[in-house]
Amino acid sequence: MDEVRGLILAAGLGTRLRPLTDSVPKPLLPVAGETLLDRAAVALTSAGCERLVVNAHHLASQVAEHLERRPDSQRFFLSREPEILGTGGALHGARTFLAGAEHLVVYNGDVLSDLKVADLLEEHRQSGALATLALVDWPEVNSVLCDAHGGITDMAGRLGVQPDTQTQALTFTGIACYRRDFLDLVPEGPSELVSILIDLIMARPGAVRGFIHDGQWEDLGTLSRYLAAHRRLLGHGFVSSGPPEDTQLDECVLLDQAALPSGTSLRQAVIGDHWAVVETLENQPGLELAIAAGFQGPLRLEWITGHGSDRRFLRLIQGDRQAILMQATPEDPEFQRFLSVATFLYDRGLGTAAIYAHDPHCHTVLMEDLGCDTLETLVLANPDQTRDLASRVLDRLADLQTFGTEARGLCPSAWDRSFDHEHLRWETDYFRTRFLVGHAGLNPDNLVNLDTEFEALAQSCLLQPRVLVHRDFQSQNILLKDGMVRLVDVQGMRWGPLAYDVVSLLFDPYVDLDAGIRDELLTSFPSRIAARGGETLSLDDWLAMTTAASLQRLMQALGAYGFLGHVKGRSAFLSHIPCAGRLLEKQLRLISGLAESRYSPPEMPHTLDALKKAI
Repeated sequence: MDEVRGLILAAGLGTRLRPLTDSVPKPLLPVAGETLLDRAAVALTSAGCERLVVNAHHLASQVAEHLERRPDSQRFFLSREPEILGTGGALHGARTFLAGAEHLVVYNGDVLSDLKVADLLEEHRQSGALATLALVDWPEVNSVLCDAHGGITDMAGRLGVQPDTQTQALTFTGIACYRRDFLDLVPEGPSELVSILIDLIMARPGAVRGFIHDGQWEDLGTLSRYLAAHRRLLGHGFVSSGPPEDTQLDECVLLDQAALPSGTSLRQAVIGDHWAVVETLENQPGLELAIAAGFQGPLRLEWITGHGSDRRFLRLIQGDRQAILMQATPEDPEFQRFLSVATFLYDRGLGTAAIYAHDPHCHTVLMEDLGCDTLETLVLANPDQTRDLASRVLDRLADLQTFGTEARGLCPSAWDRSFDHEHLRWETDYFRTRFLVGHAGLNPDNLVNLDTEFEALAQSCLLQPRVLVHRDFQSQNILLKDGMVRLVDVQGMRWGPLAYDVVSLLFDPYVDLDAGIRDELLTSFPSRIAARGGETLSLDDWLAMTTAASLQRLMQALGAYGFLGHVKGRSAFLSHIPCAGRLLEKQLRLISGLAESRYSPPEMPHTLDALKKAI
């Protein structure tokens, strides 16, 4: 018997399924655990198509990787389309491959059907038609006219043929058989199959025939239809595979590597790696604020991960509109403080996100999306811009410490806490408990001699002028949007030592700055403050302040990494310990070389000895 080859159409943009198809090409969406592409391959193989070509344009690399992972990958040929060629142009793009067979079977990569392609192929061979299209009765779409003898007389009303008692209006399934010489009718470049078929119907009546399929067929081109297909196959309330731990899901499709934060509840959603696409926000727990703000489906949700707090941050994306939904725990003592401080800073032009709406009963806030360009990601991607980026951030900090402080009467909440003796000692005890003991396993009985050094360090920090302190002014909490420096995680602001935020930025273990750039930026900060009417400082006093503050900050950071990594189970934080340890050791060794200043930290030999044992 003559050879048959198959073409699976997988290049389309899947616009009706957006935003789902922004991440996954439509033919790679699974239905009850098997992708549409693989289902099409099974259908074609059952009809004797041993060799298959798949065209790809949108997210083509994903299609290529999927085919390569198949155990029978050698059967497949990938026809990449740098420019999308359309349903007709796909035949031209794969012409060399398809011309090696007497008959071709084309199968749309977004349909689900129980059609036996072998029956379609047999009918095609027996009729001698140039093209045989599989048709179904789908009244809401029916636009292909088929006469009593099986000949197709019109498509989409293009020829103006009026239906009568001898014709039947049906829908083209996207599955069809063609003789090899049909390829001669396909022009080079982009084209649509319907136009080619219309020309053929006019030139050669009877050359295009229909094969009526009365079984199951579904076009899964929309999210509603995609979910409905799973409901039909798996039943109401389905979850397509084992849900992530501690989540509540109802009628949800889980893609490969699906993952969600624990406690997440979703209904009628397609779930990927910390993202989901929902048909509507209605009945989605905790998203009432977004509904009130006008967000409806289809909608993409992205959980923002990697931060150290227990708050949850969810990016809402609907077309060109985006926002961030912050979900705090009911017991979060910082919720109201966040609202007050963030609003104050935004109104003063100091870089926080705009607050769109908030619900104190549900502890949720809908706010401006500042994007994904953190200082950390920008510096790592563009190391040659490090000096400029960090300099712009220090300008923002200088504004915060001067103009923000001047307006203290407008927001009492920002000053109702103090970076006082108790807090300074808490930081160094945190270092001892969570890092030296909890992470490094040192014996706490051997660390009591650190108290004298910790106390003296706290006293030196308390001598510094007090300003408004962010308290966690590091690269992951600083973003750049439209060229402007923006700030997040501001609820911890308080009165504190002048140098603390500066060293939080310049001795940040997430972004280990070049020592030359660090020193240059460090010594430039007093002039930034003075230019805005702030403190006038000598270089000796400033270096003493920054050394003391850097010791405090780096010990706090090491304590936090130990706590988050070992207690909270966020092991990624442990990777920053080596850098933080090196920076702390360097700063401890600098103490003896400082010029005389009332702000100088004490010598800390016992702390240095403990650190060396720990790292």
